[in-house]
Amino acid sequence: MNLGEYEATLAIPLCARAMEARRSRPIICDPHALRLVGALGIECESLAIPRQTQITLCMRARQIDRWISRFLEQHDDAVVIQLGSGLDTRFERLDNGRVIWYELDLPSVASLRSELLPEDPRQRTLGYSVTDFAWMDQIETKDSPVTVVAEGLLMYLSEESVGELVSHLAEGFRESHLIFDCYSVMTARNIGRHPSLRRTGASVKWGMDDAGKLPGMERGFRLEEEWSFTQSEDVALLPAPYRLAFVIAHLIPAARRAHRLLRYRSIR
Repeated sequence: MNLGEYEATLAIPLCARAMEARRSRPIICDPHALRLVGALGIECESLAIPRQTQITLCMRARQIDRWISRFLEQHDDAVVIQLGSGLDTRFERLDNGRVIWYELDLPSVASLRSELLPEDPRQRTLGYSVTDFAWMDQIETKDSPVTVVAEGLLMYLSEESVGELVSHLAEGFRESHLIFDCYSVMTARNIGRHPSLRRTGASVKWGMDDAGKLPGMERGFRLEEEWSFTQSEDVALLPAPYRLAFVIAHLIPAARRAHRLLRYRSIR
């Protein structure tokens, strides 16, 4: 697999889901990830993904799945847009037979995705940088309720770019929801030491402590939910030492805030 440093970050969550799929009690069951890892010839062990990181990535994917499933139940004409979708297989996991789904990533990744994951008639892959807002002109259903997912993406953007994205979403859709994961400022400063991230060469640029101060949210977004990994119902699936670690982390505010999921809604 010959990808640039930021594209290469797609291998980390892909391998996390593939390795989890082999477990007897998986947090998330994604057999498509196993197939993709094999097709690409990725040696997941070479990424040296710690078990704690694998758990977190799978919990993140599972909780976003839950939020989107709820969104699809509430809206018959729902649209989902995944920014920096990589080789995620959320559409295959959640398709309800009605949703219109867009996958957006850099052209090199979009091309690879189209080759490995043939599109459903209600699914479209767009080859753009997330900061090239020409991609919004390709969304044909702007009057439908839209959920925009940026899983494992915004931390690689500058604060200014995050604000520009939020502003464009507020202005571009009648009703929009935004879901993403976020590091605290301290975690963003220190995460570059993580062994898996070092192997990709990518660098984290942005973190946020106060979820009520999302850049650009004054243009029309409000915080709906802030979710910490320490409150995940999937903790119950883990061996006792990991369960204990999550219980202890939940008691420490800085640990709860280190990496969490956020859900916003437009307030036009």
